[in-house]
This record gives sequence, C-alpha cells and structure tokens, in this order.
Amino acid sequence: MLVPIAGVLIACGAFMAYYNWRGTGNALLFPYVVNDRAYLSTPHFSWQELGAPRHYGNPQFDDYYNGWARKMWQEGRLTPTLAGMTAAAGKKLEMIQEFYLPLGFLLPLVAALPWLLRNRKARLLLLVCATTVAGILPVVWFQPHYAAPMTAAVMAASLFGLRYVRTLRWRGRPFGLGLSRALVIFYLLPVYLGLAGIGVEYRVPHPVPEWARARQRIEAQLGAERGQHLVLVRYGEKHDPVEEWVYNRAEIDNAKVIWAREIPGADLRPLLDYFQGRQVWQIEADAGRFTLERYAPGQSP
Repeated sequence: MLVPIAGVLIACGAFMAYYNWRGTGNALLFPYVVNDRAYLSTPHFSWQELGAPRHYGNPQFDDYYNGWARKMWQEGRLTPTLAGMTAAAGKKLEMIQEFYLPLGFLLPLVAALPWLLRNRKARLLLLVCATTVAGILPVVWFQPHYAAPMTAAVMAASLFGLRYVRTLRWRGRPFGLGLSRALVIFYLLPVYLGLAGIGVEYRVPHPVPEWARARQRIEAQLGAERGQHLVLVRYGEKHDPVEEWVYNRAEIDNAKVIWAREIPGADLRPLLDYFQGRQVWQIEADAGRFTLERYAPGQSP
C-alpha cells in the first residue's frame, strides 16, 4: 500500500518541480512566490507584520495592492480580540459551513455527533476536517474552495451521521428512517424537477458579473477570427480594482488574444511596436456597454 502512495507523491512532486521550472526557471521557486515578492506588501499569515505601501506606476495596481488588498488584510486578519475573532474566524467558519455543510448535510452531522465521536472511522474524518479548518484560520486570504482537501471527509462524515439518524426511534417507532429519507428527498427533488423541465429556478450564490461575461464573449469572438489580436483596455477614474480585465496566457507572445491596459501618461508606441502585426482593438471597461472598437493609431484608447 505504501509503495503506490509513495509513487503518487513522487510523481506529483516531479510535476510541480517541472511546472515551477517552466514558469520561473527554478524548480523550487513557485510562481506565486515571484508574484508576492514583486507586488505584495500584505503578508499571508496573521502573525506577520504589514509591510509598507509600495509604489506602482499603474493606478489600478496602486488601487488594488495599496487600497483593496490592505483593507481586506486588516479585515481578514485573525487577532486575539473579540472583533478579530468575529471578523476573521467567524466569517471563515460561516463560509465553510455554507459551502460544505448546507442544512441538509449539517443536520445529520450535528444530530449524530455524540455517536460519531465514539466511532473510530468517523473520528478520523472529523479530525481531517478540524485540522483543515485550524490550518485555514490564521491565513488572512480565504475563499471556500481553499478548504477543498476536506471535501471527501465532510461528505463521508455527513453520511455517517445520516446512518445514525436512520436508527433513531421515538417510543419504539423508527422515525429516523423517515427523517433520513426526507433529507435525501429535500436535496434530490429540485434536481429531478430541473431535469424534468418543470421550471425550478436555482439560486446562484455568486453569479458571473456582466463585465466578466462580456470579457469572455470578446475573447471567444476574437479567438474565432483570423490572425492575432491585441485589446487595449481603458479604465475609468472610479474603476473597481477587483474587476480586472487584463490577464493573459503564460506564453503571452504566442497567445492569439493579448489584453493590455492603458496607463495614463504612458506612451503606447513601445507596446504597439512589440506586438506589431496584430489587429489592435480598444474597449472602455467602465462605460457599461462593453463595445469592442478598432484602435486608430495616434488616438488614445
């Protein structure tokens, strides 16, 4: 058993080393570390000190790293105070519960917790979940999918709880059997109705914003056309730094579509000369209409 596991670990390590080498030139240097050293002044762990603000020639970078990122760091940092625990730990736990343990999965787990703690296999699953959450709490930056390694353990622990719920009896009657079935139907019925086309509407907790859909549409549109393309993005003065249009493939020179931002006061000619031969487009990211237009040389995008 240990030999296959060791083989998988070695293969994963070799893959990560190759990935790092292709991205940074060093098998032991992760791309995220390079990015952090170049741009970040906000550390990842709560016990680290906040760095001094950095200077960026790009106003969007300044808004993001010296504005939004520092604000989020202050709010997400775990500190030994009531406010710090509520803002950091409480918010993370709430996000984890909503993402991994919605009501139908949470109820069996809570109802059967005393029995689960006496089950050796269930205790191992709960330990995996607890250690994952404990490791996440001191990390400032968090999204629910960061806790993905515990997904299987959470689902298995909930199923263990459902098995115990099935055995519950009240005055000799097995009411737990009906309760467990009701919980399963509660989650499967909307899926069945949706597949049957009965018109059940699903609530999407984080819908894709309009600007992101527009960017995806433009990327697909240009990707289907001939030749290579360069899209110049202009942001407004009140641009939300989180709504970032400009990101590209790792091998940027050979990408079919390249995105670049206009920097106020910066000459576009070096950029246009470097990517000469491409069709050049322009878009006003904060205009609201997201219309792609051809760029005319000599004019500001």
